[in-house]
Amino acid sequence: MLRLVPKTDQFNRLLGDLSIQACLAAQSLKVFIRANNDKDRADAAAAIAATRIASRSLSHEITRELCRSFITPFDREDIHDLTEILYRIPKTVEKIKERIIAHKMFSHQADYSPQADIIAEEALALQDVMKSLLTGAKNKELLTKIDNLRELENKGDAVRNELLTKLFSREGDIRDLLLRRDIHDLLEKVVDRFRDAANVAFQIVFKHS
Repeated sequence: MLRLVPKTDQFNRLLGDLSIQACLAAQSLKVFIRANNDKDRADAAAAIAATRIASRSLSHEITRELCRSFITPFDREDIHDLTEILYRIPKTVEKIKERIIAHKMFSHQADYSPQADIIAEEALALQDVMKSLLTGAKNKELLTKIDNLRELENKGDAVRNELLTKLFSREGDIRDLLLRRDIHDLLEKVVDRFRDAANVAFQIVFKHS
């Protein structure tokens, strides 16, 4: 009979753990980008891979719980969307890591630091949002934190535009320029994932206000 009793705690726990993995991926990306020796770079790369594996497992577990549970703390669609967004952060971060390693673009990594720094800031802001969302903080407080996360995404857009302007103002091999632009674009995708998470959190607050 206990299996028939509706529970919602597992969703808060799983979403909290998934957000932690997304944030660890972001922090590890910053270390990977800024690494100036092979050991630090390899350690950060391994940490990124671990977050991808853990987040994939957590996202699958959330999907299973959605199928088994008939009561959820938020709308099922919002839980599903938030899960997808949080999972895609480590997934995209790992793709960035793989591209840099595959094309041996370590000499250009300093160019990516401004975006990596924004992503690391977003990770801390997201943790703040998720903690407040999952513990039932007051709407006004939560909306302020969501706005802070959205502002970081705007800052990320400005940083990317500035970096691309500098990139294409230089003379260089077209293949190299395109590869470097590809990394900037992937970094921008990670920046946008955090904004997307903020938008779902806003949706949840709006529905439950």
